[in-house]
Amino acid sequence: MIKNFLENDIEINYKKLFIFSAFFHLIAVIFSEGFHRPDEHLGMLRYVFVKLNLYPIEELSWEYPAKIRNWVQPGIYYAIAKILNLIEIKNPFTIAFFLRLFTSIFSMYTLVKFSKFSRIFFSSTKAINLANLCFFTLWFFPFIHARTTAENFGMNVFALGLLVLVKSIPISTLKSSTNTLKINFLSNTKSIPLSHSLLGGFLIGMSVNFRIPLAPMPLFLCLWLLLIAQIKLSNVFVIVIGSFLSILFTSIFDTWGYEELTYSTWSYLYQEFTRNVSQGFGVSPWYYYITKVFSKGVPPLSIFMIIATVFVWIKKPTHLITWVSLPVFLLHSTIGHKELRYIFPLIIFVPILLALTFEHFEKTVLENRALKLTIRLSIILNLIFLLISSIKPAYTPIHIYKYLYNNGERINSLYTYNNLQRDILKIYLKKETPFIHITSENEVDHAVSKSENTSWFLVEKIKDFTTFEKRNCTQEYSTYPEWFTKKFSKQLQRSKAWAIYRCKK
Repeated sequence: MIKNFLENDIEINYKKLFIFSAFFHLIAVIFSEGFHRPDEHLGMLRYVFVKLNLYPIEELSWEYPAKIRNWVQPGIYYAIAKILNLIEIKNPFTIAFFLRLFTSIFSMYTLVKFSKFSRIFFSSTKAINLANLCFFTLWFFPFIHARTTAENFGMNVFALGLLVLVKSIPISTLKSSTNTLKINFLSNTKSIPLSHSLLGGFLIGMSVNFRIPLAPMPLFLCLWLLLIAQIKLSNVFVIVIGSFLSILFTSIFDTWGYEELTYSTWSYLYQEFTRNVSQGFGVSPWYYYITKVFSKGVPPLSIFMIIATVFVWIKKPTHLITWVSLPVFLLHSTIGHKELRYIFPLIIFVPILLALTFEHFEKTVLENRALKLTIRLSIILNLIFLLISSIKPAYTPIHIYKYLYNNGERINSLYTYNNLQRDILKIYLKKETPFIHITSENEVDHAVSKSENTSWFLVEKIKDFTTFEKRNCTQEYSTYPEWFTKKFSKQLQRSKAWAIYRCKK
């Protein structure tokens, strides 16, 4: 089956894969509500709702007064939200849906462009089909593409900038794994059209403005063009000019957002080098990303990804993909504070890395029985996780906020039992609703007794459900059906299942 697919016509496979991927991208947009990491909410949606005058500016996190957040992406989202407001679409969940939809469409467009470009790296139909299979079926693409994060946006903008800059590079140079490093670049004779240099420079510059940890990618792309592709130094200067234009463009949005002359990337660097703020969020060992990719990437699929990446980096040291991916990984491995999302921009290269490795070991892969069984297992697990990641909310409690949005008029205050809510998602609340943290059954009784008629409780752990079931309380909402949590209450004692209880006096 695998062999037949790899040998099939490229375009026939491509159309089927595109439809398959588009379907799951749409499913992820609809169902993966909320955020993967808090920054998606704190540093993006809150900024949009501040500009819509729907969120108090004084409640933004420390990053706002520090002016380290880029306003271009929130500005784009603000324009979309403003248009929705003008046609009387003001429900925050609906607005968030359209922002995810826009981001996912943009990401899918980039994926299509990049997948077609990647064909030049391969010599066989099988390798091209495998690369396309990975581009359009790997489980994490629809989920990450639905995220309104700077990492996702920056990754797509950089990829488009790369496509513009290498468009006129000879295929032999892009495909070769034996390119030589030319230190004496002053005599380079190859050139890129001026418009490509300027636009490409602007796009790769913008990728850094969206997410500054991406900086090694544009830098080493320019070095690859200069030292490997042997592009004229004058072309690189034009690329740099394009990048400076991105600074001006970003400053315009930042000044609009912060209402004073600002360049957020400079502010970010100032905070990092003078206060070393990132270290305050925790420090991880150098091998953090290797272990995280292994565990979160779903073994044995993640093992293939790690092996393929290391193989290409070692076997093809002058390859374009090596030059734009390896420096980012090395930089973030040396920085103390690490989060898996920091290397999300590398995922767009994963299909190419896998296909390049497959092309090198094709005979072994297709003839080794144990390896074929492992690949089949990887495909099955990938499809399972593709389905789960697409239909599961990115942030499970988001449905609690949906309930509060639709029923908030009845709830004057919400007691959170053994469940401290540090960052309340106020953009999803119709009115100011105090969240009052309590930790004992006596406090529950006190809350019920002092209420005029009804009191409301937010409960996170299934083991705490009995605290309210033995009182005069009704479960109004739960992330799991009530019969399910009752039937398996012993097995699920430590599990989370957000629920809202209404208790009468």
